[in-house]
Amino acid sequence: MRRSGFKNTLLKALDEDIVARLRLQPVTFKVKHKIENPGDTIDHLYFLEEGMALRYVQAQLVQAMQSTGCNAKHSFEQRLARWLLI
Repeated sequence: MRRSGFKNTLLKALDEDIVARLRLQPVTFKVKHKIENPGDTIDHLYFLEEGMALRYVQAQLVQAMQSTGCNAKHSFEQRLARWLLI
């Protein structure tokens, strides 16, 4: 069994015959390319392997976890102050 040449951990675990059957192929985006627009139908599914999009998503997840923790632990005034600072 040969493995695919992807960098993404999930895709790397797939055999080449599965990649071929799913017609998976690498795509390179230009700078400032929009992956999706709100309200548009989803025609493609992208598994990001590198670049600023994965760092942006990670930053968003960290911020969401921080907000959840603050909402559970802090008073209304403290949460309001944090929201105003954001």
